[in-house]
Amino acid sequence: MQNAGLKPQITTVFHRDNFSEMEAMYDFLCDLGIESWRPINIEPIGRACESRDLLLSPAQFNALLSFIREKRFDRDGTMEVTFGCSHYLGLENERMVRDHYFLCGAGILTAGVRCNGDICACLDVENRVELVQGNIRTDDFMEVWQNRFQVFRRDRTADCPRCVECEERLCCGGNPAYTWDFAKKEPLLCCRDIRQ
Repeated sequence: MQNAGLKPQITTVFHRDNFSEMEAMYDFLCDLGIESWRPINIEPIGRACESRDLLLSPAQFNALLSFIREKRFDRDGTMEVTFGCSHYLGLENERMVRDHYFLCGAGILTAGVRCNGDICACLDVENRVELVQGNIRTDDFMEVWQNRFQVFRRDRTADCPRCVECEERLCCGGNPAYTWDFAKKEPLLCCRDIRQ
């Protein structure tokens, strides 16, 4: 890819079983000449819901953020290291581990089309009938974009008793839509529980 003039960004998902390899992965990618790396934590979605023992411990999650912060501000570093777009991390971490403040753009800035033509907010959001906004084969995409997606464009934290009590809820918005349990109306993972 690099020989073709492309500059790939590598994303690595860290979990309890590979967490100890983070520094070695950094060195390996630097040796390859990779210019941008996005280490992230495993999320409780998809098959990871069946293996919650793979989720990072609070200490590991905080070590991941510290590692990213250290590499981002290393003057001798040759590779950009940034946390992904997932999760509000608190004001003390937001601009320290990535270039922007958290915002889940699902249904606000981002829409996806599944292979069957269903229009959804983001391909990572669980595939639920009530979250499908239309179908590209029968609906005008711009009409769908402008007039639907209300489930994603409202404050979903207002439906969650725990979130309503949180002073950070307007910053996090319930975290990314792909880790929001739309049936239970609560986040599957609240980073407030695992960050220091």
